[in-house]
Amino acid sequence: FSDYESDPIISCRNGCWDPMSDTEKESDQFNSSLQVSQASLGGSRYSFRISKRIEMAEMAEIFFNKVGMVLFYICVIIYLYGDLAIYTVAVPKSLANVTCISGLVAADNVTELCWKGVTHATAYRIYVLIYVALIGPFVFFNAQKTTVLQIGSSILRHTSLFIMIVITLNMIVKKEAGV
Repeated sequence: FSDYESDPIISCRNGCWDPMSDTEKESDQFNSSLQVSQASLGGSRYSFRISKRIEMAEMAEIFFNKVGMVLFYICVIIYLYGDLAIYTVAVPKSLANVTCISGLVAADNVTELCWKGVTHATAYRIYVLIYVALIGPFVFFNAQKTTVLQIGSSILRHTSLFIMIVITLNMIVKKEAGV
């Protein structure tokens, strides 16, 4: 722990070394740095200030040795590959099920016609290509400032949830009415 006391990234007040002078502390009160109050730390006498944005890999370098770093990167790779696999399967499959005339198709019956001359399996493959074409270019973008992406994603999620609730309520009302 003593190695990190002199690190301005992991500095603590009221008991640990603090790289800021009293005048800097006063002028820094309204800064965008995160201030954690003593009350939120359960009355602890230490309060911490995060003064620098740090990436996960940089944080891992602080706490792990070489073996830990390798394991960290393996975990991140497996997580990202799993996310990619889930989304690449789930989104096109859902789109194929929603847009096909025949509706939901069992996993073993992919030869059923979806549209004129197009099977369900072919429709799924078309949606996979469209999904990769739309999402793939984001790999090459800088994702430092993701506020717009996060707001857009939040709007889509809330809209989806609202639509699902409305459809469910509609189905319940129709069922109770005997329609």
